[in-house]
Amino acid sequence: MSEPDWKTVAEPTDEAGARIVLGLLESESIPARIKSNVPVPGLPISFQVQVNSGFVERAQSLLAGAQFSEDELASLAIASPPVDEP
Repeated sequence: MSEPDWKTVAEPTDEAGARIVLGLLESESIPARIKSNVPVPGLPISFQVQVNSGFVERAQSLLAGAQFSEDELASLAIASPPVDEP
């Protein structure tokens, strides 16, 4: 069986923001993952939230209705317990 095709739907500025977006998508049963370049020394850290290509439109629609400012993402991240990644 082939690997699913993942598409980026959000590029939060930090890990906390990426985890919040991931949680929102997963709460709606949208398969999602966080991709980051953290292990690459010397590069600025970047985060991408990706969904299976069959869910891109649904994810974009959901995220368009749930836009958060950086301050809101930070306060949500502080208030939320960490989510374990598989």
